[in-house]
This record gives sequence, C-alpha cells and structure tokens, in this order.
Amino acid sequence: MQNISALEASTAARYLRMPEQNLRRFKAFSYVARSWSKSRRVSARVEVGSLGRYTRYIVTNLEGGRGKHLYKKIYSARGQAEIHIKA
Repeated sequence: MQNISALEASTAARYLRMPEQNLRRFKAFSYVARSWSKSRRVSARVEVGSLGRYTRYIVTNLEGGRGKHLYKKIYSARGQAEIHIKA
C-alpha cells in the first residue's frame, strides 16, 4: 500500500542505526479498495528485525483511537481470546 511505504522505509532506516532489538511502528489511515462501496479505516503495524521487514494490516469500522492502540489493545486482545477458546 502506498500509504505505508514511507513508514516502512523510515522504520528500516531506524533499525539499521539500532539493530539490537526489533522495531515496531504503527499508522492508521483510510483506504478504499475497488470492490468496497466506501472507505475503511486501516491500521498498519510495521516491524523490522533481524529477519527483515514485516508489515501487517487490519481493516476495521471502529472509530477513534490511534493505530497503535487499535492494534495492540483491541486486535491483539481479540486474537488472544480466540487462542484461549481453541485451547
């Protein structure tokens, strides 16, 4: 996605200056796919580490909050709940 390419590049550059630990950054933005009738909110997580760059996106209709909060507190918590249900 074009909206995130600058964040990916700057995160990779920061990691090269401090390669001791993985680096994560977040961004929220609106996006419209050709098949969608309206724009949706997207939260992206860019992680750079010793294994390279990894970008993950979530699409939501939730309003408010920063991308980091949406990803870490809502999306990740939902994933943890699903893991416990499976167990």
